[in-house]
Amino acid sequence: MEKMTSKFRKKNIRQRQGSALVMVLWIVIILSLIVGSFSFEAHIQSRITSFYRKRDKADAIALSGIQVARLLIAKSKKINPNMSEEEEVTLAFEKVDDIWFEDAKNLAKNNSVVIEQKIAGGTLRLHITSERSRRNVNKLKDDDWERIFELTNVPEDMWPELIDSFSDWIDKDGISRIDGAESDDYYMTLEEPYKARNGYLDSVGELLLIKGFTREIVYGGVMPETEDDIEPIIFDGFADMLTVYGDGKVDVNTADSRVLMTLPDVDELVAGAIVEEREGFFSEQEEIKAEPFKNEADFTARLELPSTIAKYITTKSGTYRITSEGTMGNITRSIWCVANYNRNKISYLRWRED
Repeated sequence: MEKMTSKFRKKNIRQRQGSALVMVLWIVIILSLIVGSFSFEAHIQSRITSFYRKRDKADAIALSGIQVARLLIAKSKKINPNMSEEEEVTLAFEKVDDIWFEDAKNLAKNNSVVIEQKIAGGTLRLHITSERSRRNVNKLKDDDWERIFELTNVPEDMWPELIDSFSDWIDKDGISRIDGAESDDYYMTLEEPYKARNGYLDSVGELLLIKGFTREIVYGGVMPETEDDIEPIIFDGFADMLTVYGDGKVDVNTADSRVLMTLPDVDELVAGAIVEEREGFFSEQEEIKAEPFKNEADFTARLELPSTIAKYITTKSGTYRITSEGTMGNITRSIWCVANYNRNKISYLRWRED
């Protein structure tokens, strides 16, 4: 009897010891999960904190780029872009301690400058260019649109509707042109009705509200196929060539060849010659030194173009498109704006942060 009692006690003790061991194991597992959860949350919080810290620094760098742009624009207005080489050397020597002088001088001569600089452990990329390097959409005439449509592969049979609809959109009356559209006869009959502006566009994107102007036509893309299509139509897009600012003249020191080809009497060969003349060209046969155009007369004389083109072009700018990118690690923040310089003051006409 005593032996049986002893065995039972030993068995009971082993069972209790086993239960205790299981409890300890469960406690260890639960504590491990809790510690692991805390560790994971701490890691996530650390990553989030790091992200916000980098983002804030990238924001600060991008914003500092806008301040640099303000400085360069103001400085460039005090520099004579048509100075002689001797004057440039003398002025550069006098400004030897001014780290922004060369960029300001280039901006004064070219109306454009690109800067990439390490700053505060990150990188600043700054691009300033004349807003006049684009055509003012509100100043375009019928023949301007025709050159743009031809250049961007818009079929000729679509031109009348697009041109008339655009003209109806910006004119002040409510009378539709032959192929155009006004509020009462078109826009107010749509599923989501709206009225024609009957005034100038506020942005290039507003073209998408005008009859016939699809996203593919404006920004480039493939026209949706219909049963009659033999092959799809691929549009090159023209939004990048347009602006809503300026008097309509094109800055020949910064406009690209596509924009230049929208001017009267400027084909691909002439546009290429304009770019080579201002930016320089080198080959085994000849070398053209980079030299921006000083004024309209200098432009027509150097390229032997008709003087009538002078009314469409300019070499000066008071309105600039500024793109400032701040990068910290793998995070990039950008600020895009259109700034106007007038009477020693800079005002912002448009501002966007990404």
